[in-house]
Amino acid sequence: MAAEVFYEVVTHRLNEQLDRISALDSKAAHLFIFTSAALPIFGGLLTFSGNASVAIFCLVVAAGIVYLGLVALTFSAYRPRDFSLRPDLDEFARHCTTYDDATMRRWVAEECLRSIRQNELVLLLKSRDIQWSMACVALLSALLIVATILALLG
Repeated sequence: MAAEVFYEVVTHRLNEQLDRISALDSKAAHLFIFTSAALPIFGGLLTFSGNASVAIFCLVVAAGIVYLGLVALTFSAYRPRDFSLRPDLDEFARHCTTYDDATMRRWVAEECLRSIRQNELVLLLKSRDIQWSMACVALLSALLIVATILALLG
């Protein structure tokens, strides 16, 4: 009975982890789209650069630095990573011919648990990159809004 519960809990947890990976990839894709869309704003601000005050210039430089950070973090969050998806199917096929059902379920559960443990660090790093990317988006947006308002009032 305990082995059955172990199997059910671990396989469910691995499925949840794979869902989290998918959700983080979706967020990273949206950040990448925003990052690409923000680039033309710098071109628009450059049209005001001839008449720009020191404050506007400083805001645009700061926004540029934040933008570069956003690009780096978004790339890091979006890049493919090696997630563990154990059990290995070839090994699984070999074990199916030698193990009974109870032993096989225990082995599959242990392999899933290994995957969960290996994936946690990768998920933590991916989540961190996305959190920092979102902070950069907020800061970049604020800097660009203030620079645009000053340029228009300018």
